[in-house]
Amino acid sequence: SGDFYEEWESISNRWKTFHVELITADPVSFIDRFVSSWERSLQQVLGEAAVLRKNETASQWLKTARREGDIGSMQTWVVERPKVMKDLLSMRPHLVLATIPWIRLQELISLVPKEAMNQKLSNGQTVQAFIKRFSRESLEFSGAMNLFYALEKQYMRRNDGLSPFMDF
Repeated sequence: SGDFYEEWESISNRWKTFHVELITADPVSFIDRFVSSWERSLQQVLGEAAVLRKNETASQWLKTARREGDIGSMQTWVVERPKVMKDLLSMRPHLVLATIPWIRLQELISLVPKEAMNQKLSNGQTVQAFIKRFSRESLEFSGAMNLFYALEKQYMRRNDGLSPFMDF
């Protein structure tokens, strides 16, 4: 027909249909591709979250927030800022990278048929065992994510509403 937008929409719709059919045809193989990156990223996020939980200044910020206490003076902020920021900066890239397989795996798990639950993944686990473990790990991951965002919010309260990641 020669109309670029009509042609583009037609191609786009065909690709979307193909993509959905491809994923739903064999969700187990796609899950298998995400398992190793999920496991690696999750361990990094949980490790960084453990560091944040041990950070005394970060813990104090969260206690202050719970009781809606005073956030302190500018002098206090100047001292506290680098103590928390270094750990937030360390965790953020791992959190971003872990979120990608986390979201994808959630989408794919809902597509796995019952008869595929006993199939083995490349790490030796059955699909069913991985899904159970993933559900447990998702709670841990969500907790780490909540900790990160709670501390980012406390950082922003002390920094005129500016995120430490605005420059990145």
